[in-house]
Amino acid sequence: MQFSTALLGLLAASGALAAPAADASSANSQVTVILRGPSELATQTQLGKNEQKRPIGAGSDFTSVELAAHKLKNDKGQDLRCRVFDARGRPITVTRGANVDTTFSDAGKGEWTFKKTVVSKVQCSTAFVAAPKKRDVEMIEERANGPLRVTLSGPSELATQTGIGEKDAKAPVGSRGPYNQVTLNVGSGRKEARCQLIDTQNKVITLVRGANVDVTFGDAGKGPWKAQNGKTFNVKEIKCDPSFKSRN
Repeated sequence: MQFSTALLGLLAASGALAAPAADASSANSQVTVILRGPSELATQTQLGKNEQKRPIGAGSDFTSVELAAHKLKNDKGQDLRCRVFDARGRPITVTRGANVDTTFSDAGKGEWTFKKTVVSKVQCSTAFVAAPKKRDVEMIEERANGPLRVTLSGPSELATQTGIGEKDAKAPVGSRGPYNQVTLNVGSGRKEARCQLIDTQNKVITLVRGANVDVTFGDAGKGPWKAQNGKTFNVKEIKCDPSFKSRN
């Protein structure tokens, strides 16, 4: 990043580009948090690995943050992590590549970005750990609730998702409806897995997808099944079973 002579002088005067303290082992010189913003704004704030403080340039709008943690580790042996807070004291969500988190590490992979935001505080802690990756979360959910995902959605932006096993029956998460379509995602389950919906009158709901009309529904990557004749329905129970077969 290029800086004008005037800007460099301003940053130096404010302490933004101050050199790290000579004693790199002291509590306040172990971590450097670099905040960058529009118009070539950049500041450096030094703090300990278990400390929080107002950053240099607090009150300014920033768009990215980078951590130089000098190979420090957290309590679990991972790279040390920090976080930044907005003007209302809320942790700011940051992204780097496919990673989305409210804490950030160094790992030699460069800066984390976020929407232009006033940063009021920087905090580092050996208790911070990385958020689980999306697939890790999905695997945890699958172990707890089963490999299938049944998504019910309605005309009033109502939508719920229920995890369920290949041979299982349970009430939908959140609400009985009204709904007008359902989608099955088999996840790590068998592609031929099928389910059915039971309404509040204990009757099986007939569904359509394209030319298919059936009382059970599958995935096949072809999108949602809709209520027959465009009607809405309430769901008392979702039932899945390997014995269910397609009529078509």
